[in-house]
Amino acid sequence: MKQFTFNFICRFLCFFSLSLTLLGPLSTSAQNLTISGDNGFCPNGSARLIAADSFRTYQWSTGETTRSITVSLAGSYRVIATDSTGRMDTLSKTIFAFQNPQPTIDGTPYICPKRSTSVFVQQNYRMYQWSNGDTTAQLNSNSVGTFNVTVTDFNGCVGSNSVTITDGSPAALPLPDSVKLCEGDSVVLNATAQNAVSYYWNTDDTTATLTVRSTGTYNVIVSNGQCVSYDTTRVLVLPRPTFNFGNDTIICLKDSILLRGPASPLYAFLWQDSSRQQTYSAFKTGMYSLTVAFGKCRSSDTISLSVFNEIQGITLDTFTCDTVFKIVPNIKGATSYQWSNGEKDTLLKVSKSDIYKVIASRNGRCYLDRRYNVVFNKKYPLNLGRDTVLCRDLGQNDWFLSAELPNTTTYFWNDSKREPTRFVKESGLYWVQASNVCGDVRDSINITFHNCYQQFVPNAFSPNGDNVNDFLQIYPSFDVAKINKFDIFDRWGNRVFSARDFNPDAAASFAWNGAFGGRLLSPDVFVYYLEIETKTKEVLTQRGDITLIR
Repeated sequence: MKQFTFNFICRFLCFFSLSLTLLGPLSTSAQNLTISGDNGFCPNGSARLIAADSFRTYQWSTGETTRSITVSLAGSYRVIATDSTGRMDTLSKTIFAFQNPQPTIDGTPYICPKRSTSVFVQQNYRMYQWSNGDTTAQLNSNSVGTFNVTVTDFNGCVGSNSVTITDGSPAALPLPDSVKLCEGDSVVLNATAQNAVSYYWNTDDTTATLTVRSTGTYNVIVSNGQCVSYDTTRVLVLPRPTFNFGNDTIICLKDSILLRGPASPLYAFLWQDSSRQQTYSAFKTGMYSLTVAFGKCRSSDTISLSVFNEIQGITLDTFTCDTVFKIVPNIKGATSYQWSNGEKDTLLKVSKSDIYKVIASRNGRCYLDRRYNVVFNKKYPLNLGRDTVLCRDLGQNDWFLSAELPNTTTYFWNDSKREPTRFVKESGLYWVQASNVCGDVRDSINITFHNCYQQFVPNAFSPNGDNVNDFLQIYPSFDVAKINKFDIFDRWGNRVFSARDFNPDAAASFAWNGAFGGRLLSPDVFVYYLEIETKTKEVLTQRGDITLIR
């Protein structure tokens, strides 16, 4: 009985266990729906949404039926999940589109000499990565350059920025390490910086430049308001050679003077003739110069030397227009004079052309004789003669003119000829200017060539009161018995002169003086009309132009 009971119990338990295995648990509690994964995505990224895994089916608002989905648009996403019993649950999650971080860098982006600087990212991020390897928000640097930083925010988005660290010291011009000056010279030390706001020298000067004339060490501090720069230069003033030749001097012939430069083995010498000795023996008239150099420091001096009686017996020509002339020898260095007429003054008054001799002496040691050829001159009157009429039909084909005057050097004729005498072969008004040291003189003459069996009326005259060519008259031919009319008209047809019924011998009495109505007329061109009667009772007329000049 006990055995049966045991077997029964065993079989019941095995069947019950098998039933539990086939049918599953007899009862389960429902699980809530959850959505895990990302809360948003960074630019050009995506977010993953994951539903709880205890459901049999999933239906997302995007149409997808997988447990997880990946989205790249911001918004709200919903999922409906169904479990094994057919129970459904729904849940939504909002996905955000995150922006990449834009880090702002602050701090001191420049370095002063012998110092470091730091810059930092103002915002708080999850990660920092600088281009120099630093991984903190702050970058410390003692060198210049451009530094990049990449940051990762708490959403996993990445951003970057950069900063350039520069040399913040003033851009001062570097001073030379050392300067050498010659005594009396100066140098300008220039520490000018474009962005400087202050300067301070160890001389208490506060200017950008400093003029230095003495030996010493000169320091400057330049500030631009954020950093300072320091610089130093050493100035050495070298002595300049000094010497003096004294005043210009005069010596006698065969004398000499020794010119001497300063004595020092450190000096270099250069004379006017390129010689290089310390001393120079001068005995000729001229300029003597010496340059003495000590390194770059130089000094020079010059002296003029004259030999009193180096040139003897010269004759000086002098032309004067005065009636009395003063000969002033003004011989440099002379202390006394002896003239050929016995006078001993420093000047001699003369009134006639001659050669005058003077002997000048210097302190009774050396002598010089000089001659002065004085020629008295004046303006000589010039006369070419009266106006002349020549008859070609009588063989008169040229005329000799002479303007030659004493002591006259230049002649200039109206046709540019320059000789004092000449022959003319054409009709015209000829004038000449003769010049000497006393001035210019001029004269003119009207030469007319024509056939004498015709009436001649000059084509020009000059009524200027010089008694030369002042009147215009007719020159009748030999066969004229009477002049009936002689009329002159201006360019507008007005008659300005008229003469009637006069004999040829009286032609000079019926000449025109260039006036009309008591008033002298201005230079111009006029027209004449002439009517004559010959000895054979023939009446002839003639017309032509007349030029009035002054």
